[in-house]
Amino acid sequence: YFGDVPIILDAKRGDIATSSLNYAKEAFDVWKSDAVTVSPYMGDDSIMPFVEGFKGKGVYLLNRTSNRGASTFQDLLTSSKDGDVVKLEPLYIRVAEQIIFYKQKGINMGAVLGATRPEELLIIAQAFKQGCSASLPLLIPGVGSQGGSAKDVCSSLKSIEYDLSVVRINSSSALTHPWKNKGAPTNYIEECVNNIANFLKECAI
Repeated sequence: YFGDVPIILDAKRGDIATSSLNYAKEAFDVWKSDAVTVSPYMGDDSIMPFVEGFKGKGVYLLNRTSNRGASTFQDLLTSSKDGDVVKLEPLYIRVAEQIIFYKQKGINMGAVLGATRPEELLIIAQAFKQGCSASLPLLIPGVGSQGGSAKDVCSSLKSIEYDLSVVRINSSSALTHPWKNKGAPTNYIEECVNNIANFLKECAI
């Protein structure tokens, strides 16, 4: 395997409890991953099978994702009451609050926040920093071909003194095949290695 390098299976699982348990066994027992991404949409009984009985493993809940259609559901306003005051918040904020609740209960939980939503990423990261005793692990996709910037993400999180050691920034196609429809160059391995080196330099601020 990969020694001390944590393996995150970006599978976006989530189903009824029995199916979630089988997905968890697949992720942790078969693929030997250290963490898996999970959709929170179906609630506690869909999420808990990934954390109960799998000591040392972790879950990254989808919170504010990087894809274009994310706003279809994640921006929907939800209402809650604080005394006589009705509070309206987008769904992604309610998900963030639930992630904080899980973390406060000692569950090994992180969040997926898209780099394509920098303002919202910072708002949510600030909430995590305030609501958790330690910076919550973040998985941040959307860098590269989707338009997000690793440098901007690192600078933004650094501005609020977020612990960057628990932040995982993901860039896939922009590193491994940025030529897209132009056809792979003859020196594609060299190009990929250079892309990865440049990406790491961006993050080293």
